[in-house]
Amino acid sequence: MDLTKFKERYPLFLSLMKERGYSEGYIRKFERMARLILSEGDDESIHAYEQFYYYMARHHFYTEGTNIEYRNLIGRLKVFVEDGIFLGDTGKASGFLIYKSYDHLSSDFKCLVDNYVNIERKRGKLKESTIANVVYCISSFLYSIQKTGVMTLSGIKNPETILRAFNDGKQSHRGYSVAKAICSALKACMHLYPDGECKRIWAMIPEFPRRTRLYDNLQPEENKKVAAALNEPGNRLTYRSKAIGKLAYYTGMRRIDIANLHLENISFEKDEITFIQQKTGLEVRMPLRPVVGNAIYDYLVNERPQSSSDHIFIRIVRPFIEISPSGLAQTSENIFREADIRREKGRKKGFHLFRHSFASGLIGRNVPGHIVSELLGHASRASINPYLDADIEHLRECALSIGHFSKIRDPEIASFRSPVRETIQRFAVHCVKQGIWSADYNKSLHGFDNYCSTFYPNAHSFSQGMFNKWCEPLEGESNKAYLRRASCINDFISYLSATYGLPLKMPELKAIKKRARNPLSKTYVSAGAVLFEQFVSHRKNSGRWSDVYDRNLRSFDMHCATKYPKATILTREMVDTWCEKRQSENQCSRNKRVAVVNSFLKYTLKRGLLDLGQVSTPSHRLDNITIKEPHAFTDTELENFFHACDHIQINRNGIKDRLMKLTIPVFFRLLYSSGMRTNEARNLDVEDVDLKYGIINIRHTKGYIEHRVALHSTMKERLVEYDASIGKLMPGRKCFFPNYLDNYYSLAWMDYNFERLWFKYNHNPATAYHLRHHFATTNINNWPAQAEKFNRNLLYLSRSMGHSILETTMYYYNFTPKLTELLKERKNETFNDIIPNRAQYFKNDED
Repeated sequence: MDLTKFKERYPLFLSLMKERGYSEGYIRKFERMARLILSEGDDESIHAYEQFYYYMARHHFYTEGTNIEYRNLIGRLKVFVEDGIFLGDTGKASGFLIYKSYDHLSSDFKCLVDNYVNIERKRGKLKESTIANVVYCISSFLYSIQKTGVMTLSGIKNPETILRAFNDGKQSHRGYSVAKAICSALKACMHLYPDGECKRIWAMIPEFPRRTRLYDNLQPEENKKVAAALNEPGNRLTYRSKAIGKLAYYTGMRRIDIANLHLENISFEKDEITFIQQKTGLEVRMPLRPVVGNAIYDYLVNERPQSSSDHIFIRIVRPFIEISPSGLAQTSENIFREADIRREKGRKKGFHLFRHSFASGLIGRNVPGHIVSELLGHASRASINPYLDADIEHLRECALSIGHFSKIRDPEIASFRSPVRETIQRFAVHCVKQGIWSADYNKSLHGFDNYCSTFYPNAHSFSQGMFNKWCEPLEGESNKAYLRRASCINDFISYLSATYGLPLKMPELKAIKKRARNPLSKTYVSAGAVLFEQFVSHRKNSGRWSDVYDRNLRSFDMHCATKYPKATILTREMVDTWCEKRQSENQCSRNKRVAVVNSFLKYTLKRGLLDLGQVSTPSHRLDNITIKEPHAFTDTELENFFHACDHIQINRNGIKDRLMKLTIPVFFRLLYSSGMRTNEARNLDVEDVDLKYGIINIRHTKGYIEHRVALHSTMKERLVEYDASIGKLMPGRKCFFPNYLDNYYSLAWMDYNFERLWFKYNHNPATAYHLRHHFATTNINNWPAQAEKFNRNLLYLSRSMGHSILETTMYYYNFTPKLTELLKERKNETFNDIIPNRAQYFKNDED
């Protein structure tokens, strides 16, 4: 550190500060720092300003805030003394002791980053801001690898090294967008590295799924407090803060566009705001509302300093230049502080909350979507989709009431139809009275009734031959199912003997051999074992591994090892023979099985490991979307089911059974009322359920598309009661529907309980997932046929159900006969006239 040069340059720095009109207090801070530098900077261990800062911090024991302030002062002095730049004229930071990852990279890593920048600038297709973002991502990634001791691209060979750069074991630091940026840099530079360094590293980068996350929105009370803070005279907010806040709150402008506003963008004569959006490059015109125009006028007249800048909003301290977008962050912080909301650590407090509130407010008032998109300056109409999640009241219109199932009459067992139905019916009534009636009795007796109708249509009494034939094992029947069926018939025979004195006896049961199953190997043993292990590692690191993938890949491995034991490489014949449609599966099941192998083949093809092509499956066009035909629930069936849920029998009074008795009636009513997927309901956390406003945030969902469900008032009341009761059993629980270990219930748990409760009084087959189908078709049947209202309702139903494309929701139209009749009446309009093809509007587009 050259003190002689400092003594020469410092007086000029001081005079410039006085000339620019800086406050005396600010100048005194620099004078104090100058005295410290001159008195302590001559220590032999100090050779640079950076060393002086650490020396000062170590010897003076200042607070953290003081150290940060002194670091900024030293940085400004250093830039002026060494480079002759007075930062007060530029408004920029000194960058003192603030290093970028790029600055620490080895020469080999820096060369890759520099090559990428040169390539993209020559192409001229990307903005400088986009290039800078990619540079930040690839530099940070390479620096994380460098800290492990690897200094060259050729030294990056282990996938674990890549994985550690993305996740330090405590938390994940990077995701889809960062991995995509890193891959784009590596692919752009591949031709410059003929030895394949970039291609090898690119092949090891995890392919994280792209999540569509819910955006935190302002609640009604928060909106009122923000509006009050912005409009209340005499509070602590400055004219500038109010003008900026009102622009964001009442127009939905982005922070960067507010910072870039010029005086020419505001027309007080036309009451209009016109500007070019920084993000999309589109011109936006919007009305200048009086509440906004008056706030801007008050700021310009009463508070804005004299400045040569034509930007509307400038800094409040010298230099009086345009305020930066990052500088507006403090403004939003001040507004939220004045409104006294979101003081919790980690809560969002940015201006995008105001944009979100503005958009959802327009949508909630039924403003057409294309007008909302124009006001927000969206490049695609699909960009308004995330704002629909904040329009709670329209989402709530989709919810079904459970009030009909609050007081349920006694259940009705489905009637029997065989000639001996009266006797079977009397036995059923006897079982109900004795409290032994169950799903096994119901299924067995209805099965026996159908059996009598088919094989003994003229019989009016029972014979031993009937039961002998009935008690023979059915083809493909498991030993467990056979014994359950026989047990029920045994009780029926005992009832007939005791009540009617019939000379009947239970036939001797036959032994059923257990089905032979070929257990899947725990390790891969076929010719593709090495590739399988690489694929599994890649999928797990990407967060895309599942039991379905594990089971089907091991099945494919076993197929290759068994059918082709002498093979040394995977062949197309192995793939084709395994992917053939099996006699026991439908086309949908086959496609799911093939999808796993196709993912593996795509992985190997992209990385040049194997080229076998992919197996053809039906495309995902609208006419190929497969939704299983839903069960047409009747009121009696639903009443029977919820009666069984409410009167579930428990054998013990332990916490496990008490939790089930509380959970089951509420869990299945939630599926019925909200249309949630079964895994979404099972995997709910307490923090996802807002019982104050009746909102559920769905985060564990299909396809990584988070969405929001608004509860019907009857369902909300039931959940409040459940939450209070379950909280007494498990205070501080994490899961909303917890088992006794505070874990999520399994799919097997749900399927087992639905089946035993459904078939207790009902006969026609149904599954828990059919409740979601019922939710969709009930909504559609209740809609009017007018095109405008139909489209709006369809859009909200699609958001509530968490569909990735609108066409999936439209497909339920096939199962709504009432709607079909209404549409057929409109002879001059086709279905496509009423629901136009919106595929072009619903592509992924982030705002």
